[in-house]
Amino acid sequence: MFKNKKLFSTIITVIFILTSTWIAGWGQEKMHKMSADYRDIVKETLPAWDEQVLKAPATKVWTDRTSIVAVAKAVNDEVLEKIEREKKADIYQDKERRIKIDRTLGYIRYLNQSRQFRHNTSPKTPVEKQKAEEIILKAGKIIALPVDEFQKAKVDTVIAQGGSIETKKVDGKIFREQLVTIERQINNFPVYGSMVRGAVSNKGEVARLLVKWPDFIFAKLKRLRDREAVIEEIVKRIDEQAKGRPISVNMKLGYIPSHIEKKTEYTPGIVVAVLPTEGTGFIFTVPIAE
Repeated sequence: MFKNKKLFSTIITVIFILTSTWIAGWGQEKMHKMSADYRDIVKETLPAWDEQVLKAPATKVWTDRTSIVAVAKAVNDEVLEKIEREKKADIYQDKERRIKIDRTLGYIRYLNQSRQFRHNTSPKTPVEKQKAEEIILKAGKIIALPVDEFQKAKVDTVIAQGGSIETKKVDGKIFREQLVTIERQINNFPVYGSMVRGAVSNKGEVARLLVKWPDFIFAKLKRLRDREAVIEEIVKRIDEQAKGRPISVNMKLGYIPSHIEKKTEYTPGIVVAVLPTEGTGFIFTVPIAE
């Protein structure tokens, strides 16, 4: 509590996540005014593809090689006693830490409360970005993730800044942690819905770790779809939602996940991001093989 109850600080955490997302291109694409023009913008924007997208590697299973103990070792922590097993997940929890593994989803979550940033006691200088990246890469290897699927890591600094509501004076910036994000790539194509994200404290410890990396099971596909059929489907779905409004469109080719009978299968497809000049944008996927 501040003296005389006249002044208090509000800490606003700003996370600069400079990911190479396709949505970043919104507003910079050519705008079209009529519904009939959607076909032109789709034909201009739709990526090319060939048989290479069907040459995904054989099924890779990594989740049966990991464990609660492996996760604790990966983040240089420890588990003390009992590991609980639910129907789909292994869970460890005590007063400070929690670890959860769901192998059906390739999901891991780690959190240690004692490693979170504390304004009065934590160091205010972050570790070097390269060191933070090395810490998370090493953790991924110990967990048993297929590191050959890792894309180049992105490291962003989490910054907090307080100030006075009464005087409008802004305090100096406080560097809270480094946030490391690793996305996935197979057969030189991005795998959507997969990522590793770890927060490295200013003491060089992993404070949080999130893994979304299902075993890569490629769907049983016979052939590529005709390009004109894909265009028709995309145009129809845009028309149903945009209803003739001017739009910008961004599209990316990659492997799209779908959950079938308690497992994740991947199909090559297009992620379509649409931003109308008025109203809310929307995203959908369209398969390019069957």
